[in-house]
Amino acid sequence: MRSSRVKLQNLKELTVVYVEDDKDTREQTEKAIGSFFDKFLVFKNAKEALEIIEKIKTDVLITDIRMPQMNGIELVNKVRADNMDVASIIFVTAHDDSEYLMQAISLKVDDYILKPINLLDLLERILNNFRVKKQGAELEMNKKLINALSIFIGGKKIEIIRHLIEHSDSSGNYMGSYDELIRNVGVSKPTVVATFKQLIDSGLLMRVKNRHYKWLA
Repeated sequence: MRSSRVKLQNLKELTVVYVEDDKDTREQTEKAIGSFFDKFLVFKNAKEALEIIEKIKTDVLITDIRMPQMNGIELVNKVRADNMDVASIIFVTAHDDSEYLMQAISLKVDDYILKPINLLDLLERILNNFRVKKQGAELEMNKKLINALSIFIGGKKIEIIRHLIEHSDSSGNYMGSYDELIRNVGVSKPTVVATFKQLIDSGLLMRVKNRHYKWLA
């Protein structure tokens, strides 16, 4: 691993909780990167992780999405509902987890990484996302979210989302019609309609009136 690409000294201050039900993946990840952190706490299921998360300050929570008993989405919902002290959240997911996509988007986690995990990439994402949290750089987080979601959604829908974000005002209001999106982004009307429906159904976007939408995130 070419660890020189990340500032390892900055990772030493972090407490990381890692939740993964697959034994081989869990052990390989802990062995490869666990020593880079002040604490790298590893759990085989979400319920065990919650027992610790509710007691300590967690700088970064890394969790698989698809797990038995309690999945990663349910884990993050519990963390948020109980106001647990977790600064940054990263989902680990497989290509075939697209069924969880809209639920995951609505949680507004900080990043996503695909399996099989590139460990150097994971280290960089942990460092970058924690730095973003500390600096309160909302714009940077939006860019990371868009780039990560492009893995799952595909080019056309991600371009629609990018256009909506870039053309919304500081209060999260977007004013525009389907026809304008079709012309400006170069997509079909069914794709535009489907994207708006997904965003609205997931609680990210609200239709205020004709040609007026508001981000709820």
